[in-house]
Amino acid sequence: NAALELRHKQSLVDKDFVTLLEARKKLKTLLTQQHLHELQKSRCFFGEHSKKCGRLLVKMLKKRQDNLHIGKIRVNPHWTIKHPREMAETFHKYYSALYDIQETMNPRDNASCLADMNNYGFTHVKKQIPMEARDTLDAEIKLQELNVAIKTSS
Repeated sequence: NAALELRHKQSLVDKDFVTLLEARKKLKTLLTQQHLHELQKSRCFFGEHSKKCGRLLVKMLKKRQDNLHIGKIRVNPHWTIKHPREMAETFHKYYSALYDIQETMNPRDNASCLADMNNYGFTHVKKQIPMEARDTLDAEIKLQELNVAIKTSS
C-alpha cells in the first residue's frame, strides 16, 4: 500500500490511483471495525508525538521485553530467588522431580522403566502399529523425510 501511495504521489497517473483505491478497498474489507479503530488510534498517537516517535517505539519495545522477562521466582511464600543461576537450578530441580528424571540410572532401573512403559502401552493403547512401520521407527530420520515434514507442517 505504501509503495502504491508513493508511486501515485510521484506520477499522478489515474491508473495508479485506481489500483491504490482497489488496494484500500481490499484492506478495508479484511479489517474489522475494531482493528480500524486501533489503527487510527495508533496513527493519531504517533502523529501527535511525531518528533518523539523513536523514543515512543523504544519505550513500547522495552515494556514488552520487561513483560516477557522473568526477574524473580517465588519458591515458597516467604522466599524469592532473583539470581539467574539459582533460578535455573530451581527450574531444573522442579522439572526433574516432576518428570522423575534421575541423574544416574542403573541398567536394571532402565529395564524396569521400559517394562513399565510397555505394560502401560499394552493396556491403554488400542491401535497397533504394523510390524513394517515399527521397523522404520528405529531407523534414522532421512533429510528428505525431514524436508517433507517441514513443508507439510507449514
